[in-house]
Amino acid sequence: MKKVSILLIVAAAALIFGGIIILFQKDNNGVQKKRVDEMKLDVLDKANIIEKYFIDKLPVTDVNSLSNQEKLNFALSTLADEDTTSMTEKRLAKILKAYFGNDITYNNENIVNPATDKVIANYDENKKEYTYEKGANAIKETKYELLSYGDFQETDTTFEMKRQYLFVDQEASPYVLYASYQDYENKTNSIGTYDITATENMMPSSLINDYLEQLPVVTYSFEKQDNIFVLKSITIS
Repeated sequence: MKKVSILLIVAAAALIFGGIIILFQKDNNGVQKKRVDEMKLDVLDKANIIEKYFIDKLPVTDVNSLSNQEKLNFALSTLADEDTTSMTEKRLAKILKAYFGNDITYNNENIVNPATDKVIANYDENKKEYTYEKGANAIKETKYELLSYGDFQETDTTFEMKRQYLFVDQEASPYVLYASYQDYENKTNSIGTYDITATENMMPSSLINDYLEQLPVVTYSFEKQDNIFVLKSITIS
């Protein structure tokens, strides 16, 4: 099974020169120092993690419209790369508040993989803890390549990441292109094909540029809360 690969056509230089990653300043003594804008880096990291989990669940009109299982599954997915097999109630709460804000509501219960209806994390009310097998999560293994194009906009209190996605079905020959996960899943409304053999089995990330006018814009909207940015909605236009 091929994992999702997200190829962003946003130049890294734009992040650097935009003052987002590293800023050089002089203090009152004229000593040059390096400062990392942690808040903006944090929201970019969050956006990428949220994107990976919710790519097949769009849109999300409001984070509290998510089901309880979707919230718990998301929290568990953020720990997939850690060498751990347990998560306390407190850590779950910290994860959900960090991504969705203080107003997020949920109930502690066994976490079930929606695709299989199997419990992947058991909740112990006495220990106030979840236990699971290492790497357990409900993120689907996929057979498509995901090309992504986008940018972001920010103010002092809001952050918006805009993305356009091209889903490439690599099991088809030639490859078949889709504008949404649902179309890819249902194999309907294809917007083109790509003959990988014509380019020495290499698919350029710039391929998405040829289809931008046909791709919807997905907007991840964050708001500042307690000095961090938290997700409020994911909309499609």
